[in-house]
Amino acid sequence: MNRQTELRHARSFQVYYGYGEEERLKEYDLVVVDPAGHTPDGLERLFQAGTLVIAYVSIMEIRPEDPFFSLLGESDWLRMNGSPVMNEAFGTRLLDLRSNRWSGLLHHRIGQLLAQARYDGIFLDTLGDLEWPALPPAVRDNQLQAAVGLIKGIRSVFPDHLLIQNNGLERLCLTTSEWIDAVCWENPLFFEPHMAWSSSTADRLSGLCRSKPLRVLLLFEQGPEAERSLPIADQYAEAKDWLICTAGRNYINI
Repeated sequence: MNRQTELRHARSFQVYYGYGEEERLKEYDLVVVDPAGHTPDGLERLFQAGTLVIAYVSIMEIRPEDPFFSLLGESDWLRMNGSPVMNEAFGTRLLDLRSNRWSGLLHHRIGQLLAQARYDGIFLDTLGDLEWPALPPAVRDNQLQAAVGLIKGIRSVFPDHLLIQNNGLERLCLTTSEWIDAVCWENPLFFEPHMAWSSSTADRLSGLCRSKPLRVLLLFEQGPEAERSLPIADQYAEAKDWLICTAGRNYINI
């Protein structure tokens, strides 16, 4: 089976950004991991077990400790009113996806992970930032166009690998669905006062799945909101063949 077929047949998945734990991870059909947490030998154990191994890559945010941070210049940051946009909750700075330098660095990183480290695919995180309501409409539009171009470029070089988009559940998924293999919905809230938006989003994803071979992954971080949401999430998963993962806090425990 090719990777896309294996993804369609997957019955379990896990997200883990800690170190090691390959013996536990190989129990899952699909795992999303931080490449920094795994040695070549550890990855080989997962490959030999038949687990699809997906590498986490942040597309639109970068931490100061990232080796690429020092290679970036003032023209590479996403700006509002002249100031770089920050995600204060995670201590990250947002990138302008139109930046040729950042696009080149991303292609280099992804190429190393897929061609050299032999990951089965990429988990495209932080792309959902471009749907932030605080961003001006013109900024959202130009970042959306740049994101589509980036994903098309990755797909053209790696047609047989898996691309899983995290969030971006309003406009982005509608425009990228042709080139991705799955959408991950992180921490959906299936309780009031959030049900109207969540139901609309579920309908949108269901519509995409009817027209394209797209898989939906529901990712929950353990906590009270997950506990409240899981009963309805289970109903969606059973009715629509979506996958559910309940991961440890901060995704560093299994």
